[in-house]
Amino acid sequence: MSDMIWSINPEDWKSFELLQNVIDTFNDPIFVKDLQHRWIACNQSFCMLLGQPHEVVIGRSDPDFWQPEQAEIFWRMDDEVIASGKQNANEELLTSADGMCARYGRANTR
Repeated sequence: MSDMIWSINPEDWKSFELLQNVIDTFNDPIFVKDLQHRWIACNQSFCMLLGQPHEVVIGRSDPDFWQPEQAEIFWRMDDEVIASGKQNANEELLTSADGMCARYGRANTR
């Protein structure tokens, strides 16, 4: 983790920019969705996985980037986590809209 995090003024911990800087220090893709399955936050690793810049990803959802069958599975898993409040961790073989395949681990938490 970056040394930058430890040198931040405590007042700055309330800002979204700080959250973005923190999650961008992780190499693994990180995202946060709202209850309508739209991404409301993500790190640069997630943007790289999608092959899109941050401003394109935020406000969009799985069907915009993944095959319909995969998006349906993701939404179903998201809904199960929301309903149960229990974590779900798994690994998926993804095929993006441009036909590229990638293995991707997901950990859904409420």
